[in-house]
Amino acid sequence: MNPGKLDKRITIQKLTSSVNENGFPEEVWSDYKKVWSSMENLNGREYFAAKAVQSETSVNFTIRYLRDIDATVNVEGAKTTEFFRIKVGNLVFDIDFINDVKYGRRWMDIKALAVK
Repeated sequence: MNPGKLDKRITIQKLTSSVNENGFPEEVWSDYKKVWSSMENLNGREYFAAKAVQSETSVNFTIRYLRDIDATVNVEGAKTTEFFRIKVGNLVFDIDFINDVKYGRRWMDIKALAVK
């Protein structure tokens, strides 16, 4: 991978729990890390569900390896992808799959779906 292709600044957000002003717990997305990434559209797919046209956009982000978001099971027993998402400008992407490229711990491919 050519590091010069990491030309998009993305924000990785983490789902955190906090207490609101009324004392109730709530989950909020907060900025975790800003990293440089390449960004490629994988495909766009339209399908019919519940008599409405739905569209799905898959994107591949390539970043330098981050141990914190590797696709391992965390202490809560849920996949890491449930606790992280990607934000690019006003666009938000739910992480579908994280791949340590060739298990080299140098690059990560992150497959994500655009949130509508």
